[in-house]
Amino acid sequence: LAIRELQELYADAVNQKNKNQWIMLWDEGANWIVAGQNNIGIEAIAAKWDDFYTPYNPKRGNLTRFYSCNPGFISINNDQATSRLYISVLIIFDIGIEKIYYFESSEEYIKRDSLWKIMKRNTIRIHPSSAL
Repeated sequence: LAIRELQELYADAVNQKNKNQWIMLWDEGANWIVAGQNNIGIEAIAAKWDDFYTPYNPKRGNLTRFYSCNPGFISINNDQATSRLYISVLIIFDIGIEKIYYFESSEEYIKRDSLWKIMKRNTIRIHPSSAL
């Protein structure tokens, strides 16, 4: 249940565009693999937030995002856990085009001071394919 709550807090932070809430979910030495990039450590992960989740990013041209996730599985072994998530993201581009993207994310978590944190997140787009 605590892992599922962590996943829901992640979704809520993205939808609320709350970087402070979002960054608190990551372990200090975490690794976020997304869009072919390996972002290691809180500073690199926070910088990737600025690239992806700001309300308007001129480079990407997106205005709005809606993020939701569903776990495929969650496995816990003492103070470590893994899961697979299926993610849907709605993006409304500045030219008025809406697109929904689907992702699969393999995740690793660590429990520190009775709190679960994201240790590794490897997210790949499954639809539309990266070639589109």
